[in-house]
Amino acid sequence: MKRLTLLRHAKAVGKDARDFDRVLAAHGRAQMEVMARHLAEMALDLALCSPSARTRETWELAGRPDVPVQFDRRIYEAGETQLLAVAQEADPQAASVVLIGHNPAFEELALDLVRAGERGAGAERLQGGFPTAGVAVLEFDVAGWRGLARRSGRLVSFETPASLGFGEDD
Repeated sequence: MKRLTLLRHAKAVGKDARDFDRVLAAHGRAQMEVMARHLAEMALDLALCSPSARTRETWELAGRPDVPVQFDRRIYEAGETQLLAVAQEADPQAASVVLIGHNPAFEELALDLVRAGERGAGAERLQGGFPTAGVAVLEFDVAGWRGLARRSGRLVSFETPASLGFGEDD
């Protein structure tokens, strides 16, 4: 059994800065206060993070220094197929991996990995989009990460800042 968590970066500042260098807005830092409490409850063995400023900051604010992190340039501006490849190449010893990155690829990947007809555990909310600081947790009945495939996962949970009581999602 493998567990993949997708954490979309929190709300970033406007696009005045070079995209790669954009940091979190005050709203994004506040979102992460709520989401960090949620992430604190999770067993995580490895973090694979886009090296952009906003994803680095999101992971730092997640408050999980106990989880080793690897920064992977492929996650930045990746499509869903490339994200799946990154997950499939994760350390085979890790039972639970968190990917920290960007939309629209995170939403597309989450929807593509969930088994057809999946209901419950936030599946309906996931159909409505993957807002900033959203966290989707998927389980796969596979021995290794290479076994991850489209329509093979079970959505365990999908939480957003709003679903955890923090204002409205964006």
